[in-house]
Formats: sequence, structure tokens, C-alpha cells
Amino acid sequence: QLFTARGLGFAAVEYPGVGLGPGEPSEPALLAAAQAAAEHLRRHGVEGTQLVLSGQSLGSGVAVALAAQHVGARVLLVSPYTALPDVGALRFPFLPVHLLMRDRFDSLGRAAQVTQPVLLVHGEHDAVIPVAQGKTLAAALPHVTTRFVDGGHLGLFRRPDVAQAVVDFAVGEGAAQPR
Repeated sequence: QLFTARGLGFAAVEYPGVGLGPGEPSEPALLAAAQAAAEHLRRHGVEGTQLVLSGQSLGSGVAVALAAQHVGARVLLVSPYTALPDVGALRFPFLPVHLLMRDRFDSLGRAAQVTQPVLLVHGEHDAVIPVAQGKTLAAALPHVTTRFVDGGHLGLFRRPDVAQAVVDFAVGEGAAQPR
């Protein structure tokens, strides 16, 4: 209701190999699906200046990768990570995760290329992706507004303050300023 009241729409990408999406989930496949979705929206009249990229958890790496290619006008990151191997290393500290993982989703490495305003939301008690990773990523993004809130990995959009901040950001209010 908040979105439609402000004239906003929403399009979700069905990633290959995730949910009902056919194919294998890989970094190239997820990025290609997101690029195809952005192109589909463009063909249907959604200008780049109207497009807000959004990614939560795994999807945050996809959103950062597209933003680094200068897709979209704004970027919303919810529960983001620095790089996927960093998350894996926390779960499996006894394995050489950084050597084993093919799909990196290196958001920290791409952060400097993200020139769009970014709203980064992270729960202070996130047990999946520690808030420290969100804070590290935020420090590397040139135009970021942060919302570190009391909460975990999921359910952040159910918070009225977060939902309102997201809508305000999407319509261009409360945008991040250059550092």
C-alpha cells in the first residue's frame, strides 16, 4: 500500500535454479536474469531514472553488480554482505571457502563503482549475515544512507520505519549525499 500510494510499482526476478526458476544458480546466471529483467522493464517504458534496484541477502550481490554497471537510478540493499565467500567462511571456518567458492558476488570489490544513491538496511542481530559486513560495505559505498535497526535477517520490511524509509528513498526523498 505504501508503494502504490506513492505511485511506485514492483517487479521481482525469478532467478535460475532458485524457487521455480529453471536452470542452475550461478553468479553469471543470476546476473544475466537481473540484466534481462532490467531490459524488459526498459522495453516496457520504465526509464533508467525510474528504476530502483533492490536486493536482499543473496540478491544484494546481484543489485550491487548491476549498479556497478550503472543500471538503475537508486539501489536498496537489505541485509547485504561484503562477498559470498566471506559469509561462507563464517559458517565453515574449517574449510578454505575463499578458494572453493566459484560464485563470489564481491560487493565490496564493486562498491566504488556504484555511483547511484544507496539505502542500506541491516538488522543489528542478523544471525545469517553479520551486521559488521553491512557496515563494512556501507563504508565503501560512495553515496550511502544507512539504517541499522533492531532486528534479524528477515522481517525488516515489516517494520513501519523501514518500510517508510524504503518508500521515501525510492521516490527520491532522503537520498544519500556524496561523502
